[in-house]
Amino acid sequence: MVLSALFLQACHNGNGNVHTADPTDPPDSGITAADTGFAAMAVQSAMMEVTLGNIAQQRAGDARVKAFGAMMVKDHSQANDMLKGIADRKDIVLADSLDQDHHSDMDSLSGRSNADFDDAYINRMVQAHEADIRAFEKGAEQITDPDIKGFIQTQLPVLKMHLDSARAIQRDLEQQHDASLRSRREPFASH
Repeated sequence: MVLSALFLQACHNGNGNVHTADPTDPPDSGITAADTGFAAMAVQSAMMEVTLGNIAQQRAGDARVKAFGAMMVKDHSQANDMLKGIADRKDIVLADSLDQDHHSDMDSLSGRSNADFDDAYINRMVQAHEADIRAFEKGAEQITDPDIKGFIQTQLPVLKMHLDSARAIQRDLEQQHDASLRSRREPFASH
């Protein structure tokens, strides 16, 4: 999947050469393909959540969805800054723009507004955070670099809180839709 492809993300080795992570690299680099790939995946995910969070603040119809978008911008910007600082110290080259897969998410949501946007955005945030949590939990087992491992340990509780918030909003939106459908049908049911 995308995570495996990102494990091959380019890594800077400190002497001016950029190369892909290779298991035959000298062990003194300390950075593995798993470390580099995880960092690449995490930065893409966070950039997507910041971008979509900005769109949510503009297009959402529900105040909770707008607030959730603002939280995504704040929390994932901080996470990205933290991860980019680690990457700079470790000479890991990370992308500074979204890849094509993440652009597709942005494109599919950017044309929507109000309730249509709210549903699509929150559903995407639930899916994204479930995937992020799985990747971070897997990373916690596989990552060898102590700084990246520390990043995972600080971010996992934040991701879980985001998922809980997104699920709560998702449930509320579904209940609102159900109540709206019932209210539209009830006048016809009494005749």
